[in-house]
Amino acid sequence: MTHRLLAVAFVAVLAGCAPAPPPLGPLTPGAAVQTQDLRGTWAGTWAGSPLTLVVTSQQDVATSDLTIGPWPVGGHIGPGITGVLTYAAAGQPMSVNVTGRLGSLNGRPALVLEPAGQVGQFMTLTFMDANRMVGMGRSHAQWDPEGPAELVRQAPRR
Repeated sequence: MTHRLLAVAFVAVLAGCAPAPPPLGPLTPGAAVQTQDLRGTWAGTWAGSPLTLVVTSQQDVATSDLTIGPWPVGGHIGPGITGVLTYAAAGQPMSVNVTGRLGSLNGRPALVLEPAGQVGQFMTLTFMDANRMVGMGRSHAQWDPEGPAELVRQAPRR
């Protein structure tokens, strides 16, 4: 039993060492991004590699800026998105389900994307206008890209 507790504590400490996304402030009431439909395809680059975000739904999501290892503690319900993020990892395309939290960062509307089940990987994007986001992506995995990210809304296909 003692060995099991030590193993759980060790994993929690290692997970706690992973980089964490910055906390977001609340969106100002009536913020355009809060009422804007973000669903659809966004394309761009992450650290010079192709990047695509397909936003499949926009709804309130459970959020928490405090975690113990991979488990959120506390938190609240706030505006957000769910979707699929596709990027190149070790030269191969990688797609992951993501949850995004909407909020404000340095006085601007922002989106923090976090892949489901992957602690230490996140992307913080600031809305430059209704169709363009820029920011940084971080990952604890050495084969994932890390660095500047930019996404531009793509026109819907007919």
